[in-house]
Amino acid sequence: MLFSILVAFVTPLSALAAPSLVQRQPAPVPDLAALDAARIQVVEGLANAGIALNTTIAQATAIKRPSQQAVIDGANDALGDIALANGAVERIGAAILAGVAPDEAEYVK
Repeated sequence: MLFSILVAFVTPLSALAAPSLVQRQPAPVPDLAALDAARIQVVEGLANAGIALNTTIAQATAIKRPSQQAVIDGANDALGDIALANGAVERIGAAILAGVAPDEAEYVK
């Protein structure tokens, strides 16, 4: 009985100790056309968000109330963030199309 308990504990460890028994699948080849299409969708979405924010700024400016200044300031901050995101998406797309891994700083904050 003690032997069977020992075998039960040792067997999983020996299976883990034999990594050559596990066949690794090769990394899938990315579909560059699909990645570029997705990148274009992101860029278009960012452009549309920028247009909407510019409309918000124009409307808030036309109201001429001091309370609207916070809306204008927030929209301007968001436009700056959109510009940063757009640049990062473009650099990531260029890296993917060049066949190199994008810099981690481009997509991790």
